Amino acid sequence: FFVSGYLLFKKLNKMTDVNTNEGIVLLNNILFKLLIPSVLFSLIVFFPKLFIREIDFDWQLLFYDVILGRSTWFTSALAIAEILILLLFFIRNFSIEIFFIYGIVLSYFSIIIYQSNVSIFDDSRLPFHYRSGMFAVLLLSLGGLYYKYESIIDRCINKWVFILLLISYLIMTYFPYDNVSLDAGLVSPYSWGIIICGVICFIRICKWIPNNRFYNYWGPH
Repeated sequence: FFVSGYLLFKKLNKMTDVNTNEGIVLLNNILFKLLIPSVLFSLIVFFPKLFIREIDFDWQLLFYDVILGRSTWFTSALAIAEILILLLFFIRNFSIEIFFIYGIVLSYFSIIIYQSNVSIFDDSRLPFHYRSGMFAVLLLSLGGLYYKYESIIDRCINKWVFILLLISYLIMTYFPYDNVSLDAGLVSPYSWGIIICGVICFIRICKWIPNNRFYNYWGPH
């Protein structure tokens, strides 16, 4: 989510006109290159999954897993989060800090929805893991903040800070204190610790990888 936010806000930063057709192109990309392919992939693996798990076919199971995106939580939540960000962008091209506040508000409401046991379907996560999508707006906006202040943040993360964060991440990963979840209402301070340490370490390692043609081609595609 963090990296997706970095790339999304990098694109949005180049758009000065909120009515630009490029915004519509981004929305189409979310629908036709992220959400719909996820649904098709879920449909392809649905029947083999039933066979392997020895589960009888059920229309409701097909509807929940494939059409409503239960089996592809990450891409479903990412699509919801990016659509929510684009909705605010279409109103006005706000600063990244406003998007961050927007993410905090949405994550707060997602927690309220979780605690209130609001459910449209039998599975309260559906459709498209919308609660996680609302919460993920905060993570995407953090990626946007990193994009804006990248040079300042990178100067603060020296090798000793990196080593400390890496050790902290490894300890929290191999000696888990709590379950790590991105579902609204289940994100504990422990989860935040793993998320922050993991993301920073991942970014620093990626920045140390030398440029080559394979990575330069594989990354954008």
